[in-house]
Amino acid sequence: MKKRSIELRQQRAKLLEELKPLAEKPSLSDEERAAWSEKRANLVKVENDLTTAVEQEEVLAMEAASRGEVLSDQDKRDIRRYSLRKAILARADGRQLDGIELEMHQEAEKESKDLGFGSLRGIGMPSILRYAPMKRASTGQNIVTAADGGNLKQEEPLLFIEGLRNKLLLPGMGARFLTGLVGDLPISIGGTFTASWLAEDGEASATKMSFGKKTITPKRLQAVGALTYQLLKQSSIDVEAIVEREIIDALAQALQNAAINGSGVAPEPTGILQTGSIGSVAGGDNGLAPTWANMVTLETEVARDNALFDPQYAAYVTNAKVRGKLKSTYKNATYGEIPVWANGGGAGMGEINGYAAQVTNAVPSTLTKGSASGTCSAIIFGVWNQLFIGQWGGYDIIVDPYTLSDKGEVKVTMIGHHDIGVGHPQSFAAMVDALTV
Repeated sequence: MKKRSIELRQQRAKLLEELKPLAEKPSLSDEERAAWSEKRANLVKVENDLTTAVEQEEVLAMEAASRGEVLSDQDKRDIRRYSLRKAILARADGRQLDGIELEMHQEAEKESKDLGFGSLRGIGMPSILRYAPMKRASTGQNIVTAADGGNLKQEEPLLFIEGLRNKLLLPGMGARFLTGLVGDLPISIGGTFTASWLAEDGEASATKMSFGKKTITPKRLQAVGALTYQLLKQSSIDVEAIVEREIIDALAQALQNAAINGSGVAPEPTGILQTGSIGSVAGGDNGLAPTWANMVTLETEVARDNALFDPQYAAYVTNAKVRGKLKSTYKNATYGEIPVWANGGGAGMGEINGYAAQVTNAVPSTLTKGSASGTCSAIIFGVWNQLFIGQWGGYDIIVDPYTLSDKGEVKVTMIGHHDIGVGHPQSFAAMVDALTV
């Protein structure tokens, strides 16, 4: 069923088209002014309805996902039948798609046009298949060499379903992965009412909630890889899985890098460290080794703005260099050698002052502060459900059998549309001049 947001977007486009001739006129007649007022009021209503519709659709999608209802039984059967390997091989051999691969391509084509992206240039993978994503095999991977793919050959099929979100560290910490988006997604930031004490005959001043809004918009993300013809000709589901997982890793890494430190310079999304108004903790003019006091101050920066409202999602994220430094840095250097970075609840998991601590080298370690050039690292403390990672539609997969034909390989390019957004910036604080050597 077509989403209501798509219909509202079409209504908005029509109203804008009707208003444009009136907007270009230096003056309006009484009749034109009445038409302007009516259409302008309709446009405002459609804009408000569109904002609500997008939010409603996302809430319903998230609620369905929490119940495990993201895919219907028919969808699951279609995924079992779908073979990305077959689709790529068909295009590499110059053949037309057929069967379920053609049906999925047609669905992706319709989805792309509904989103305003136009026709696809390659094989369409619709959003219904986002839970069975593609993986890139590095150049030279083949079925002959056991370690390069031969060990994966088997006759009995297996079902491989894996979500992009499972490849990211951040969604597991509470960051919200928003899929199935249509158009720009507004993120509302709520304000508060103000209460005051009054005398018996005092008059209360009217107050209203102040709402902010941020919008995440689709930005193109692209991954490129190569597959050998011999690998593509194998029908083992495990071969398909290894082809899929590599490209999804490439996309996930790009998303995670952008979520942490995206520059915000078009077309790159704006990451947490580049978001204005997050809390800041400075070590020193030329950087400083991180201390227990710095960690406490990071937490305080968030808490003092009343932004620690979902503490179950609060956690530290930094890189491996900082983790190593904090494991040998103690809360009190004079007695009781208790490291700042303590062991967490699982392998590789850490804990700082009762909060989970995670590591990804997407957190930069080459920052500059004063004379400390290219040697500073970042440490982030935040409430991670205030981080939004958006995905619009499915993927466009372009198959090029010519560029690497001398190596017996097929070049594959995968294009998707994503963006990153932070809800309440006050829910994050960072130290960006931590020295580890």
